[in-house]
Amino acid sequence: MRRVDRDGGLECGDFRRLLRDALGNRTTSTAQVTLILTTPAGATLTCTANPKAGVAGVAAFAGCKINTAGTYTLTATSGMITAATSGSFPVN
Repeated sequence: MRRVDRDGGLECGDFRRLLRDALGNRTTSTAQVTLILTTPAGATLTCTANPKAGVAGVAAFAGCKINTAGTYTLTATSGMITAATSGSFPVN
């Protein structure tokens, strides 16, 4: 079970996105990456910073929260990299 913070958001943890080129190779990109709920069903995702710049090919998102319990997937997008979608995960 995820902990509810004082603002009412359900903590869903920290996420990392490896920045890969079209061939799937990890890059050293500093591209801006945006993390979105792929299956929002009215829920809102908040993170400490979003979008987030890559550092040495990794975009790391911290303090992420979703305001409604449910099962979700996340998508990391950028104009510079191929979008990637996470596996589903529960937020209770």
